[in-house]
Amino acid sequence: MKLTQETTLFCPHSDAKPIAYALKALKRDMTAIFGNEPPTVDMQQPHQIRVAVVPSEREEAFTVRYEDDAVIIEGSDDLGAVFGIYYVCEHALGIDPYGFWTDFPVQPRAEIDLPEMAYTSPEPKVRFRGWFINDEDLLIGWHDEMEISLATWEIIYETILRTGFNMVIAGTGSKPMDAHLQLASDMGVWLTQHHAEPLGARYFSDAYPGIPARIPEELDRFVELYREAINLHRGRKIVWSLGYRGQGDSPFFRSDPRYATKEARGKAIGDMIQLQKNLVEEVTDTRQHFAHNVYSESAELYREGHLTLDDDIIRVWADNGFGAMRARREWNREPHVSSLPLASDQDRDSGVYYHVSFHDLQLASVHVPFVAPELIQDQYQQLFDAGNIRFLTLNVSNIRPHVFNIDFIGKLIRFPDEHFNGELSPVEQHYAAWAKKYFPGHEADIRDLIQGYHDAFFRYGPLPDEVAGEQVAQHGLRNAISAIVNGRNVLDSPFTFHYIPDPVETIEDCFNWLLAKTEPTLPKWTSLQAAAEVLEQKLDGYQAQFFTDNLRMQIDYMANSYQGLVYGLRGLLTYMNENYLDAFCLLSQSKWAMEAAWEAFTRTEHDKWINFFRGEWLTGTQETIRWLNTARSMAKIAADTRADHYWPAFPVHALGVYGQASIHTIIQAITDDDSLARALIAAKEGHILSPSTWLT
Repeated sequence: MKLTQETTLFCPHSDAKPIAYALKALKRDMTAIFGNEPPTVDMQQPHQIRVAVVPSEREEAFTVRYEDDAVIIEGSDDLGAVFGIYYVCEHALGIDPYGFWTDFPVQPRAEIDLPEMAYTSPEPKVRFRGWFINDEDLLIGWHDEMEISLATWEIIYETILRTGFNMVIAGTGSKPMDAHLQLASDMGVWLTQHHAEPLGARYFSDAYPGIPARIPEELDRFVELYREAINLHRGRKIVWSLGYRGQGDSPFFRSDPRYATKEARGKAIGDMIQLQKNLVEEVTDTRQHFAHNVYSESAELYREGHLTLDDDIIRVWADNGFGAMRARREWNREPHVSSLPLASDQDRDSGVYYHVSFHDLQLASVHVPFVAPELIQDQYQQLFDAGNIRFLTLNVSNIRPHVFNIDFIGKLIRFPDEHFNGELSPVEQHYAAWAKKYFPGHEADIRDLIQGYHDAFFRYGPLPDEVAGEQVAQHGLRNAISAIVNGRNVLDSPFTFHYIPDPVETIEDCFNWLLAKTEPTLPKWTSLQAAAEVLEQKLDGYQAQFFTDNLRMQIDYMANSYQGLVYGLRGLLTYMNENYLDAFCLLSQSKWAMEAAWEAFTRTEHDKWINFFRGEWLTGTQETIRWLNTARSMAKIAADTRADHYWPAFPVHALGVYGQASIHTIIQAITDDDSLARALIAAKEGHILSPSTWLT
């Protein structure tokens, strides 16, 4: 069978919306390769791609056959046909399933020769495989309307299906009536919900502002919201999320002291879960799927037997946000409590909510990876050993920075035997396959850089997941500045440096602990930057651009963020000791490092990616730069107001001998703070710069 620009499409089921969307993508792919869109015809003929639904007992299964004069795609249902179409896109046409996010080039060709073969999809290792588009600040800010467009949602859902996932939590705070949820359903994607939004219902506080969300007093109102959501979701494929938390995703009993015992809390949550499940089953006549996130207070209550669940509810356990299957750290010390499925649940369906991106205001990373692939491999092996894993939601955040790990997990949970076999471990095979695809000929260099990147993070504890990501530098430095500006101990805030495992009491203790952890990593980051620069010189075309957009960006961003943290903490310590000149210089150097970190982001903004990092507010690199600018101005003002003369203190120091003859005139030409800082640093090193090089 040869595919050419003469190839036609035949699909008697093209009126099914999921298949229609997949055919649209297939046509787009073929147009990119052959130069014109393949026509859809209403009869079988030679040199054709034929798509059909052939019902079977297997859900979402498909077969693909390359025959002498046709490519035959048969799905057991609509989504099976969709997966078969995307199999052909990838394996016959050579389209990268992540191509929108990787910009992987499509190779124009006159024909593609397909030898005869037959493929039947195996049983997926995990039944429900979903993305959670969460903490999606970049995706939002990328759009001028500050809202993810339906066109972008369509790309996201298409990528989910191309890559073998089949489910989505479509954004933070989505409502059942939102158009992008209907679009997901039209494309064949299963819907599920965040643990704080049972059944996808509106928040009680949104629907009934000013009314305390208390049970049993407001039970009727909760039922009204639940029924509204169920009715709006009619006709959609859903794994219904069941649960009960307070408003703002916090335990309900924090604002209701009547539930003081674990027994009372467990019964209240269990009763609400049963109510939600009953409401769904009352209005549906087909089998429904249910899940409960065994998370936070629910995990403790379930483990101790205070919360009971029906056997057909999937127990969904969560990692700690850092890729380890342990209970999440809530601001302070690590609980070190396993979040693997219970041994007593071996015969029940279990699931996992897993992060490749995490936002915690302290240590995590949203915009660059920080979960090592080796840790992913280890944790997923433990998950599969511990329970019958039928459900996964993967927090993918803004997608583009995290393709490597998303791809790895996707292969582990769908058809792992097709990707991982032989003596090498799955992670070693993933390194090799990914680098061969995107950087052929440089596989070892890419593997070494990725491994070196993850090794360079400082560890705040002894476990492999206890790493300090981007937010330690950005939020950490802003928390430090805030404490000094407000004259308080940095530990007074609940979300600052309480993760420090060693005894600390003062600001100085915290800053010095962070410096002792961060500074030793700087040579590693410098070495990584040098190695990345060497490799970049060997690359050209697409490889060079993707390297800049991906691994080079990640290395440069973290290297400069860590360097900025070190300069910033040293500058603040110096400020506290009233050495304002050195504080001004160090805080300036911190600002410059953070500007270099920001430049690592903006270098990736080309073509369709213009403004992609405009909405980077969860970590807030530009906010850190603004705060540093203010902090160094405070040092300058402090020095000026304590001087024993009426002219600014820092220019006098920077001018040196040049300032003696005409200081009264020269101080009127005070330069900007960046140039002043460079002149001061030069003066400290014994080099007085000519005023003409830095004065305005």
